[in-house]
Amino acid sequence: MVYVPYRAKVQLVAAAFSIILSCLWPASVNASSCPSYAFTVAPPNAVNHPYYPAPTGVSMVFAAGLVRPQLEQYLMDYFAVRWIDWQIAADYRWAAPFQLHAPDHPQLLEQLLSSAALAVTIFANQGALVSYQTPAAAANAAPPRWPQPAAPQPRQYYGRTGVLR
Repeated sequence: MVYVPYRAKVQLVAAAFSIILSCLWPASVNASSCPSYAFTVAPPNAVNHPYYPAPTGVSMVFAAGLVRPQLEQYLMDYFAVRWIDWQIAADYRWAAPFQLHAPDHPQLLEQLLSSAALAVTIFANQGALVSYQTPAAAANAAPPRWPQPAAPQPRQYYGRTGVLR
């Protein structure tokens, strides 16, 4: 690892050396003065560049059909889940295609689960448990609203204890 002040000194020495060499170069010897160099700060990162605005949220489209393959793919892509224990019916389906918007993926998953009356518990060993919401959890949960209410709701899918099987 290179220490930053050392790197800055090396860059200054290299820049000064290139200026000196450009003044001594045969084409520059005949010139009346050395070219002026404008040293500026490094160009901004493409992420912060005004032409590439930062994303303001996430959006997902879920197709009509079986819940399992779509929810399974979503959990594997955005929550680093490898193994999923399904405790819901195999023929559980979305009735129609729909699109959800949220500031981040945990809130989007919360919207998805509250609208489908499902619960997901994600474990530290890259496993997840998908089940129906219990009546007590469903009674405590806010009714699904679009967009998501500002007050944070308890997130059952953040469980970090226990082992699947």
